[in-house]
Amino acid sequence: MTDPAWRAHPDVIWRRSLDALILLPPGDTEPVTVVGSGGAVWAALLDVAVSIEDLAARLAADFGCDPAEVRSDVETLVRRFSELGVVEVIAGTHKGDTHKGDTHTGAGPEAGAHRGVGTEAGSD
Repeated sequence: MTDPAWRAHPDVIWRRSLDALILLPPGDTEPVTVVGSGGAVWAALLDVAVSIEDLAARLAADFGCDPAEVRSDVETLVRRFSELGVVEVIAGTHKGDTHKGDTHTGAGPEAGAHRGVGTEAGSD
């Protein structure tokens, strides 16, 4: 079975500050501030396309947490990143695959309206 894998959009301009991550989505003029665990999720999406399941397992291992508990938060953050247009989904990626084929940003018309990403989606 294949699951979609996600990676950071290559055209996002980003910088890390002392306690937050600042993202500028492609074609946007307003930066997005990411706090809390959002920075760890972003960092994990920078170099390789990864499924939600694999990303949750990786972060759970890094932070000594239960992958099932982490998965919900990771899924929410990745969905929020998708709404903002700062990640791409790789369709039909096999577990552990780093495929760089068919990509979709998932950004909808409302993407520019969201500002501020916390450890939970919807925290503006």
